[in-house]
Amino acid sequence: MRLTGTLSFGDSKINYYSEDNYAFFMDNQRMILMGEEYLRELALWANSPLNPRSRTYTIELVEKNNWVCTYFVESLGSVNTILYGYGVSEVDALVQCRSILSYLQEKYNPEDAAIAMDA
Repeated sequence: MRLTGTLSFGDSKINYYSEDNYAFFMDNQRMILMGEEYLRELALWANSPLNPRSRTYTIELVEKNNWVCTYFVESLGSVNTILYGYGVSEVDALVQCRSILSYLQEKYNPEDAAIAMDA
């Protein structure tokens, strides 16, 4: 079970854990299944950057054959979303990270909703 995502509101943080990137848990022992409302919230904020430059991918080598891709989205106020992908190569980690983002958007935000900035 790995950390798959984080949604931060100021000092509060919700962690999302998964083994298969389809079932998400609030803990890494598979004790508390993540409710759909939390997954809709994660998908919404992951789709709500302040501007195109406030979302980034970073890929790092953690140890030999163990890469992590981080997708970071800065949103309104103090809301930040992070999704994590893991792989044996940079490409594998990026593909997994993008796959998680795509899955969340397709299943929990099919209307492509976003929190808009006031004009």
